[in-house]
Amino acid sequence: MVSDTGSLAISFIYIAVSILACFLLSRKAPAVIARKVLHLLSSLWVFVMVYGFESITARILGPALFLVINAVYSYRKGRRIDNGLVAFPLALLIIALLFSYGRVSGENAITSLLILGFGDGAAAVAGYLLGKTGKSVEGSVTMFLVSFIVLLIFSSVSLPFAILAALAAALAERLTPSGLDNLTVPLTSALLLEVICLLR
Repeated sequence: MVSDTGSLAISFIYIAVSILACFLLSRKAPAVIARKVLHLLSSLWVFVMVYGFESITARILGPALFLVINAVYSYRKGRRIDNGLVAFPLALLIIALLFSYGRVSGENAITSLLILGFGDGAAAVAGYLLGKTGKSVEGSVTMFLVSFIVLLIFSSVSLPFAILAALAAALAERLTPSGLDNLTVPLTSALLLEVICLLR
């Protein structure tokens, strides 16, 4: 296993490269697409979180710093806190803590954050490509379908439970105010998957 120091180095290098790649993408593509690509890439960090760290402190350091930096950046830029920029690293931090204390399994931590990264990102891009503003029915359907695929690939739950979890993720994304779904989607998914695992 890579040491905590090595995993932290990998984490910061990965995020820096992801931010650079999305900055370059934003010069050619619409801002919403570049932002959601960064969203997706950041969610993949969950694999490092689950498999790369031994101590809780090292595991939560990245999300905690990410949270503070995003909060300061968004406030300095717009004189208010951007819900999306803050909710996403907060979700990473909470999932990391739940995993560290054995409240959420590695499988469910990974699945819940990939549902956020892939599902929510695809929903936003689908809405943009279809000319929709804000949340849309088309985006919610996309969220459900992509979440379902993520569950089939990364989760061991049965087909009916995968449908239920994908529906719950889509409803969380649909009903939560914009930006805060970065928090409600992964937490809803992770906790529901834990309940499902207890019922099996």
